[in-house]
Amino acid sequence: MATPTQRDTAPTTDGPDPLQLLDEREVAELLRIPLQTLRNHRSQRRGIPFVRLGRAVRYKRADVLAYIDAGAVAMSATGEGNTRA
Repeated sequence: MATPTQRDTAPTTDGPDPLQLLDEREVAELLRIPLQTLRNHRSQRRGIPFVRLGRAVRYKRADVLAYIDAGAVAMSATGEGNTRA
């Protein structure tokens, strides 16, 4: 009988890997923004931090999720929104 490898015995986590790298099309689709908007933000050094791997541009899933959370609007009991939850 073969011994289990590290891959076989590694603990599983719930949900997607936060270190997973997404390409620009995946990020634009996730955010529901035009691809060109994402490219413009990148060229202006604003928006989501990105990783350049040679000529390829990738975004860490955790950075994308943090960007979304940073834009969240908290609602008070009176229904008035406060930015930056």
